[in-house]
Amino acid sequence: MSINRRFFLKAGALSGAFISLLGSSRIFASWPKAAFTATTEADAILAALGTNQLIDSDKINIKAPPIAENGQTVPITISTSIADAEVIRIFAANNPAPLSATFTLSSRTEATVSTKIKLAKTGDIIAIVQSKGQYYAKRQAIKVTKGGCGG
Repeated sequence: MSINRRFFLKAGALSGAFISLLGSSRIFASWPKAAFTATTEADAILAALGTNQLIDSDKINIKAPPIAENGQTVPITISTSIADAEVIRIFAANNPAPLSATFTLSSRTEATVSTKIKLAKTGDIIAIVQSKGQYYAKRQAIKVTKGGCGG
């Protein structure tokens, strides 16, 4: 098949229509905008969960460095032995936007997530695990020697 002007114009028109659909917010899933734009830990947790009632749990394991030499990229692994874990959220208490990540889990997956986050300054990270309508939390302090969120 040879590419001629008519074929090229039709392909371009179809590509443009597809790209304009991608730009439309109607085809994307909803996201908790208020939770991601909240500026305090308490507001972010309330916006993300609808409550600030958290149950402290030793069944959540946070693997993160106690000292981050550079807040630009801090590796974090969260795992839990809480049965039927549905969602794992990571908050950085002293960041300008405390909600760092949300992971929705399938019943067929292991309740372990790993990511890298930015930390503006020294403070707690909070891992919150949702299971059967309950919210379980664990905190860990991380000292940041050079900030990552504008620091």
